[in-house]
Order: sequence, then C-alpha cells, then structure tokens
Amino acid sequence: MGMVLSCKLATALAKRLIDHLTDGCEQISTMGELRRKSGRLLLGRLGSDPDYLAECEEDTIGKFELLLLPKSDGGERASDHLADLDRYLHEMVARPKLAEFVRSDTSRAHDQRQLLVSLPKRTPIRCDLFTVAAPDEWPTALVYRTGSKRFVEWLEQQAAGQRLDLQDNGLWSGTRQIALADEQDLFSKLGIPFVPPSERGS
Repeated sequence: MGMVLSCKLATALAKRLIDHLTDGCEQISTMGELRRKSGRLLLGRLGSDPDYLAECEEDTIGKFELLLLPKSDGGERASDHLADLDRYLHEMVARPKLAEFVRSDTSRAHDQRQLLVSLPKRTPIRCDLFTVAAPDEWPTALVYRTGSKRFVEWLEQQAAGQRLDLQDNGLWSGTRQIALADEQDLFSKLGIPFVPPSERGS
C-alpha cells in the first residue's frame, strides 16, 4: 500500500517541487485530487471556521501528481519537448542541494515521468509528472487531469449541448479546434460560470 499524505504536507511538497521545476516548464500545476483538496484547504484558511480549517488540514491524498508544459529549445514535435524535459530533470536531480530531496527520475510512458521525493524518516513518495506538448492543449488537459470524473462528464455534456466536442486535447467544433486562453476561457466558451477546483467533486 502506498503512502498517504496529509493535504497540507502534499501541498507544501508540491510547492517546493514546482519551484525547482519552473525553469524547465512553460506552465506547471498540481492536478487531480491534490488540486481539488488544495483549493479546499485554501478556503479553510481564508474562512473563519476553525473546525472547517482543521477538517481541511486533516484531508489526505493517495496520489501526488503535477501537470507540466515543458519548455522547448526550438523543436516543434512533442518528442522534442519531452527530450528537453528529460535533460532538465536529469540536471535538476543532480543538483547538490536537491540530492536529499529528489532522489531519482524514471521514464514510464510517452507523456509521463516519475520522481521520488524524500522526506525525513519516511519512505520516498512517488510524484508522477504528466506532460502536455502544446500550449493549446493545456486548458483542457488541466481540466481533465483535475477531475473529478463526474465533473468532467458534466462538462462534456455541456459542450455536446452546444454541438461542441470537449476532449483532453482541446475543445472542438467538428475538425476545428477552438482557441482557449486558460481554464476560465473554456468555461466562458461553454457559457457556464467558472467552477473552482475545490467545488468539482471528489
């Protein structure tokens, strides 16, 4: 059984990793359960109910994942972006200051990489890095990777009601991809209010 992390600790770890990964990425974000629960944790801290905050800080997650749009040195193909990311990860984990924090990286699939994050007196935690190769895929990839599954299915229904096709690689009208600036723009194109990650279900 994998390690279970408190949302508070996972959020802190994600922030530290993001700080180190930023130089190699155009965009980077938490995703999945961590992104949804981090938003809930933030709301708890901003609110005035100490019981709610305590409940949020006791939330746990079983997965630690980040979504990245790698920088490229000039190549246009997805493989070029991934090669650039692999070089950056190799350089990053070799930094002396990170030797005790990020232990290794391992390729798993064409769009996924893996880091082992070390914590004092604990088993290393696996962090999966999922990659998006093109900027125009970022908004919808982030929505799909954030979830929840039921929420994404609801968004797909909203798109279908407008004769649009929502996929993880974009919003489509037939064979034409509709340009999206960010997540908020996607909701706007679908004609619905933006729903923050903390309210997208479990």
